[in-house]
Amino acid sequence: MDNFDKKLIKLLEQDSRRTSNELAKLLNSSSSTVRRRIRKLIESDIITIGAYVNPEKLGIVSAAVVGLNVAADKISSVMKLLFEKNEVTWAANTMGRFDIICVARFSDNSQMTKFLQTISKLDGVTRSEGFYCLETLGRPQFGGSTIDILGNL
Repeated sequence: MDNFDKKLIKLLEQDSRRTSNELAKLLNSSSSTVRRRIRKLIESDIITIGAYVNPEKLGIVSAAVVGLNVAADKISSVMKLLFEKNEVTWAANTMGRFDIICVARFSDNSQMTKFLQTISKLDGVTRSEGFYCLETLGRPQFGGSTIDILGNL
């Protein structure tokens, strides 16, 4: 991946609906070069083009970060079970205070309460702690953007 690809990715992150002609003008290139580079980035699994839902527009107004302590031999199975839950948008096996941390979104507090009660009873979970999010900011994917990963251009 060269600087052209990095600039292209940055532009796509800002607005992935731009046409190849628009991108080509911004990159001082041809639209065929832009299309070829985008195809190469997608085929290499460096980028994914997709649609992301605005949860608030669908009535999903609350979010929580949940930390779990899990028996060592159950971490993989608990991770899989968590990610099968519709409410979970992100999960990670972590080091530190918790073995697993996940982010979940809810339409109301009763849905959140039911979710927290359910996951605390999963086989292998020894302790859970939920953190209600008062306000959130972020990109569709959790954990930073490729702009952060690629550095400033």
